[in-house]
Amino acid sequence: MAIRPADHGIFASSGTVSDVGTGNGYGMGGYDTSGSPNWYNDEINKLVFASEASSVISSVLSSRRYFLAGASHNSTAGYAMGGRAAGDIYPGTIDKMLYADEAVSTLVATLGGGEYDACGFADSPTAGYNALGYDGDTASNVDTITKLTFASGALTTVSDTLSAARGSAAGYANYQVAGFVIGGSNSQACEKMLFATEATSVLSATIGAKTHYIRGMSNSGVAGYAAGGEQWGVNDSETETYKLTYSTEAISTINLPLARAFGATCSNTGVAGYYLGGLNESNDAYTDTIFKCAWPSDTMSTLSETLDATGGGTPARCDSEAGIG
Repeated sequence: MAIRPADHGIFASSGTVSDVGTGNGYGMGGYDTSGSPNWYNDEINKLVFASEASSVISSVLSSRRYFLAGASHNSTAGYAMGGRAAGDIYPGTIDKMLYADEAVSTLVATLGGGEYDACGFADSPTAGYNALGYDGDTASNVDTITKLTFASGALTTVSDTLSAARGSAAGYANYQVAGFVIGGSNSQACEKMLFATEATSVLSATIGAKTHYIRGMSNSGVAGYAAGGEQWGVNDSETETYKLTYSTEAISTINLPLARAFGATCSNTGVAGYYLGGLNESNDAYTDTIFKCAWPSDTMSTLSETLDATGGGTPARCDSEAGIG
């Protein structure tokens, strides 16, 4: 039986990765709610799955930024891709964090489009993918998928595109089978990219409403989840969590304990998914709360542990076990 990777979640507009070898999730970058001029964060928040303890590690990203995408190379490394930096700069930077010692380095390759507000997933141990997002050069959203080959650190563009240009979608993967892109700006579509061929398709199932700032987590081999977010055109966070059963590609709905948008997610396959932080738009406040979705029961609860900082925004997601992408 394949060992499934622990999913990682991003924290507050950050890029997240999970290390299955040690059983940790990492949230990279995001908002710093201490405010201007420090809205942009370079910290890395760590969630230990076994104890559900949260801390901030000593390593930091190469620059302060938020709305990153994440991808994870099994038990080797996590990647924080793109994001927005101070001064409306979209650097396309890709930072790599080794799970063994949590050291961070920066790749030579940079993203050429979709640098901001993209979603991430991984075909571990082969490649990570940066899907959709905002291209700072053209000042427009894209429908493309950029592939990061882990062995070489090289970037290429997948020949197939997604159905519509947009940002703020949820991304997750069914280990070594397919990556999924759910919702996003003005969309309730569920889209799939097969890893074997990199062919994309639109599923017949859709989520219940056009939802952006939605976050993904995966119980690989069983189901993917797109949690929270904000209905398009409605300035209010949601509790709805859309579950996509991989075997049938059918959608069902469960709920977070409280409404959230702009949070981060991480997954410990076969055990639980986690929703970290985010914005409660009913009182316009960011939160340090951690929600847990226990698998296989899909029971939702709130941890007594809280994050070391509060924040929200578009998380980047990546998985790093010998299992999911």
